[in-house]
Amino acid sequence: MDMVGETMTLYAPESERQVRYAYTLGTRFMDKYGDSYSSIHFTPGQVVQLGDITAASALSSVKMSDQVWNQTDVTNYKIDMEKGIFTIGQTQYRITSNTMAFSQDASISLDMIGTDDTLQVIGKDKEVWSVIVTTGHGYIQLQNSSIFVDSMICIGNRIFTKITGDMLLEVPEGTYAITVANKGYGGTGTYTVARGETTLVDLDQLKGSGPKVCQLTVTSEVAGASVYIDGQQITVGQAVPVGSHTLKVVAEGYDDWQKTLIVNSESATISLDLAESESTTGDKQSEEDTSTSSDTGKSSGSSNSSTNSNKSTGSTSKSSSSR
Repeated sequence: MDMVGETMTLYAPESERQVRYAYTLGTRFMDKYGDSYSSIHFTPGQVVQLGDITAASALSSVKMSDQVWNQTDVTNYKIDMEKGIFTIGQTQYRITSNTMAFSQDASISLDMIGTDDTLQVIGKDKEVWSVIVTTGHGYIQLQNSSIFVDSMICIGNRIFTKITGDMLLEVPEGTYAITVANKGYGGTGTYTVARGETTLVDLDQLKGSGPKVCQLTVTSEVAGASVYIDGQQITVGQAVPVGSHTLKVVAEGYDDWQKTLIVNSESATISLDLAESESTTGDKQSEEDTSTSSDTGKSSGSSNSSTNSNKSTGSTSKSSSSR
């Protein structure tokens, strides 16, 4: 999951095919029962089922698969690479050439897993599909989140997910700057997450006084580019409420550029470099590069920050290979 660029990369082991898809705030993330589930739980190694592609060329839904078994907090295990056997307790499972392993979002080999690690193991029938090292994780428990429901929470520089209520989030241990913004309210606080422990984050303490606005400036080297916030064209230096917004840039001969914008500062400047449309340049992209743009499109900062500036490259060409 690239939570900044709002893309997710999926891999099918049998076909060895890897494709990147776009998702938006409108994409519904679900657990295996079909209930709403935070996108933060969709980590490398999870098995998912995809919905349709929307008119905005993004996934309509992503659901945790109900066709696999999923064992968490596995500590009693043995891995025999020579025989291709993964034993959990007294039960033996097969390791195949398609079995994948991950640690801290990175792909690793199974022989890198230590005997003291805690694991999440996913498979089907007697076959192991993926092994995820979960050692070194803690939890963030949100409280008093009503004003921020359906907006985004930013945890550090990498984790962005929609707030659905007083939710419990599992994250790697460490110290994070946590930012929320919605309906003119928002702020940033620093929190430390310890291994195996739960850190309470009271969003009432982060919302601050309000409603607050941000003086937003969007610049582009492309002449005649039009900028829209939540569907309304804006002018240079226009004030927008603190919170989550849809930012769209349109220019003749260029791909439309659209991303989620998180505003939480007194002023912000976003500089865009639009990419010429495929029909104009004649360039062709490989399958892995066609699904979405590689830009961040987000501006988020602490409440005492005066200016945020993001440099973005905004190609959003799509092709049938990602559908």
